Amino acid sequence: MWFAFKLYDVDGHGFISKEESLRVLQAGCKESGLRISESALHELNERLFEQADRQGQGILTFEAFQALLMDHSELVGRMTLSSTRLDWADTLNTHQQPKMSRCKRFAALLMKRRWVRRLAALTLWIFNNPQRAFCLLALALVILGTFLWRFIEYALMEKRLALMGWSLPLAKGFGQALKFIWALILFPVCRLAATSLRESWLRHIIPFDDAIYFHKILGVTGLLFAWGHAFCHISNIVRAVDPDRRQLYAEAFPPDPTTWTPTEPTAKAFLSSWVFITGVLMLAILCIAYAFALDWPRKSKRIRDTAIGKVLNNFNNFWLTHHLFILFYALLIMHPLPGKPPEAYDWGQGETWLYIMVPMVLYAAERLIRSARSHARATQVVGAQRLTKDVFMVKVSKPKRFHYSCGHYAFLQCPEISFYEWHPFTISSAPEDECLTFHIRAAGDWTSALAQHIQRALDEPSTEIDKQAASQDIETGEGGSGPTGPPSLARNSAMLLPGLERRSAVLGPRVSPATTNMDDSTLRGPTGRPNLSRMSAPAAVLRDPPAPLPQAEGAQHLATGSSSSGKGRHGSGKRDKKPMMTALPLAPTLRVDGPYGAPTQLHEDYGVLLLIGAGIGVTPFASILHHLVNQFNEHRCSHCGQVNLTKNFPIRKVYFYWTVRDQNAASWFAARAAVH
Repeated sequence: MWFAFKLYDVDGHGFISKEESLRVLQAGCKESGLRISESALHELNERLFEQADRQGQGILTFEAFQALLMDHSELVGRMTLSSTRLDWADTLNTHQQPKMSRCKRFAALLMKRRWVRRLAALTLWIFNNPQRAFCLLALALVILGTFLWRFIEYALMEKRLALMGWSLPLAKGFGQALKFIWALILFPVCRLAATSLRESWLRHIIPFDDAIYFHKILGVTGLLFAWGHAFCHISNIVRAVDPDRRQLYAEAFPPDPTTWTPTEPTAKAFLSSWVFITGVLMLAILCIAYAFALDWPRKSKRIRDTAIGKVLNNFNNFWLTHHLFILFYALLIMHPLPGKPPEAYDWGQGETWLYIMVPMVLYAAERLIRSARSHARATQVVGAQRLTKDVFMVKVSKPKRFHYSCGHYAFLQCPEISFYEWHPFTISSAPEDECLTFHIRAAGDWTSALAQHIQRALDEPSTEIDKQAASQDIETGEGGSGPTGPPSLARNSAMLLPGLERRSAVLGPRVSPATTNMDDSTLRGPTGRPNLSRMSAPAAVLRDPPAPLPQAEGAQHLATGSSSSGKGRHGSGKRDKKPMMTALPLAPTLRVDGPYGAPTQLHEDYGVLLLIGAGIGVTPFASILHHLVNQFNEHRCSHCGQVNLTKNFPIRKVYFYWTVRDQNAASWFAARAAVH
């Protein structure tokens, strides 16, 4: 009962509120697939509290919750753990919470107020996210400081304040804050710099994993400040061109031939000025970029399938509109040009470029490096496998000087699909592997197109290869598949096909019949240690989706090089040379940009790892598990099989939890994540 009470007590304050009870009821109905209207749930929740809350406090203490359950003995019976035969009636006294003290009762009454609950939730969020809270607070203080700096400066100008009112200092405050915002918004998208700094002491202060979050925060804040800046200046123009304020205008802006200030301001003079034109263009660019960066057109069921929703959800449109920032920053520097209005009479020159010069140079240099590096890293697909209807695996050759850690991700570009679309994917292979592996789910236009290209490359040579594989099986009788034997795994999956002249779908070097049935000794070097290069690049391309687990285990058995002809485990054999990867014909060329940092790259800083993944989100953990398996095999004794880890190896325990929709998904990484 105490455990059930803690489940309902979401915020952990020692009592159950109506909101918490309703939330748990809604979650339970959703999990069970029950279709109950919101009104029925609210009525059920109200009746529950009417029966249990006998004191009318609006909350349920543990005593009231216990009394409610004891009135329904069948509920207590269902809560019994059948596996351990525990008698909950005997354990109630040991788990029963003591009666609430006066302080707890006062706290319970105080928590009935909404503002107190919100304050408690905010405190809990700050406690759980200290880095994000610190950076948000620092960012808010800096923006507020820059705003107040220019606001106070213009608020002290009595003549200009008398002419335009408080809209002038507000406009100047917004403008000054915008200079800082547009300078800072470039830093979160500097991925190379973030990857380098992630391993420094700054990772304890700056949440590098929240880079896009802060980029969005700055973007929304900049858009709001830009509109505030524009509206305030519109008010300033209306007051400045008022004929009744000509005298105030002459006093606030005395005629000066070295400045732009007209003696008799007109609306046409203001609206045709360079400052107004650049401001309108920048505001238009902001609105366009913001419209294509919104999340709700993609999530809203009402709009995502409409013509407007499809346009807004198109990644190409997002990419193109976001790259209008080049024009935006050019206009920002010219708003105004150095030595031009409206700051010429205060500063002698425009100083916007001073704010954005460093981040612009840093970002431009990074983009040039990334562009040059990605074009030099055109890789070839050397293997592929269709795992499920929507998930497929792609193995590409590793580019030169491509060094990454477990959990790093890289951007992939397929010129056959688009020349400017880059999509991030986690690298699921281990750092010491000879090639890069990506597990991709076809969830959008680009990934679906890539899946079609890969499937076309796998299907094209299938007829000829299957015929050759079948004839080879009949001639050699390997694997017990002859004219009367069962179908061989090689014929079904195109794995380790022997003696093929065409290597259209077979990875690695040509495999002769003598080396087709590799035993354990084939994968070991002269010292008896595992030959990791052979394990990292199995000569296999699986064509079909994996069968249920028994057949998937058979595929794993063959891919790891176990003998299917009955040879002993400890055969003799020399260590083979590093295999040469052969491209899969008709497969598209993929360009790789990366690697870039991720939270899992710091996994070796901890002695105990808790890895929790769901579906395709398991890819960074697959890389960690592959790396750990390779490390274990490197430290395994060749005689007794015992793994002797050194003191320098920090990880001692790994807990891995993976939730999948079907059992076939559990075999995706089984061959690589198993410790033999």
